[in-house]
Amino acid sequence: MYKFLLLVLVLLIVNCSRDTQELEKLFEQLTYSQSEWSERDYGIKAEPHLEDLLKMHAPSFWIQEKACGPMDFYTQYVPLLKIWRNGEQVGFGSRANLKKYERDFSVSYRITDPPDCVKDQKPPLYAYAWQESMELLDGKKVPIKVLKYAFTFYKSGLPAHLGFIQGLGLFGHNDFWHYLDIHGAVFFMLDQNDRIFAIVLAQHNHFRTFIVGRDVTPGKAIDICFASRSNEPYLCSDSSDKFPTAPTWQSMRFIMTGKGKPFLGAYDLVPRKNKAVRISYFLEFLPQKDPLISSWVPLGPEIKIWGIFSSFFRRSPPGMAIFTSPALMPFSKTAQYFYFDPDNQDAFKIHEENMDDFANPSVEPVLSINRCHFLATLKKNGFFLDN
Repeated sequence: MYKFLLLVLVLLIVNCSRDTQELEKLFEQLTYSQSEWSERDYGIKAEPHLEDLLKMHAPSFWIQEKACGPMDFYTQYVPLLKIWRNGEQVGFGSRANLKKYERDFSVSYRITDPPDCVKDQKPPLYAYAWQESMELLDGKKVPIKVLKYAFTFYKSGLPAHLGFIQGLGLFGHNDFWHYLDIHGAVFFMLDQNDRIFAIVLAQHNHFRTFIVGRDVTPGKAIDICFASRSNEPYLCSDSSDKFPTAPTWQSMRFIMTGKGKPFLGAYDLVPRKNKAVRISYFLEFLPQKDPLISSWVPLGPEIKIWGIFSSFFRRSPPGMAIFTSPALMPFSKTAQYFYFDPDNQDAFKIHEENMDDFANPSVEPVLSINRCHFLATLKKNGFFLDN
């Protein structure tokens, strides 16, 4: 046991940062070209018809009554930030300064006398949308729309139900694992007739895909319940309040089936609607180059293990657009990849063998399997029949 704990310690204290040039190349593929960047360019908002769809399909959200709920990113969180560069404070948090430094990896953020929690009685639900093409089994490409919704939370904790070693809190406070939680998101995918055909949830460092008609009842209102402590979004369930999860996306077998629990496997506890409170919010439409979307730099402080060691898992996140690997873009690839058939053990095995590098995973072996499963299920449920 001592050697095992020592190994875990070594892995945790290894600095997971990548070469700056590699990060720039990666993030450029997920946002937009450096040549198109300007300190004063916040981009444009979604076209009016996309904003209308965002309003029409905005789901209901529920959270545990005593939980630290969502907040207003720009009026409640950003003013707490102090901007540091090369050992000196160079400014205070503001939208303009976040834009100014969003691609400067020499910048870091600090918070003096941080509060334990930031709440807002009616927070903004940040929303934006885009259009892309999705390839069908016959190679034909069809236009689709993607709607994205995400709250911002001041802090992110670990799943509420941890294994014994994790639960000891040896490497930090489990209820305050890192500053800022912005990547737990809800995506709706719409066909040419503006019908929702798939829902994708971004959770921890993986995704779950649901197809309307197979996994979600057509026409039924979408209710999203947030997991206790980790703030991850789940479809509200009447049958279960405990869901398997893991810190890395290699563990999809356990996440999808609950079998083969890894050492760092855990369970999110998700309140049922009758034991939760509904979040009252307003929609805020972000322009495509807003720093909350496109920042390459982590948007907050890093919590170091024991105040000494850096860790990828305890850093604040970069912008909302940096949520997957370029190999899984456009977004329809992400949705297809994470639509696992729970009975297809080969797909899980191949996935585990090829997804050890978040930045440069080998996705094609599993994408070809899960893509067929995804598109065949769509067809069975009445989508894209005329194509």
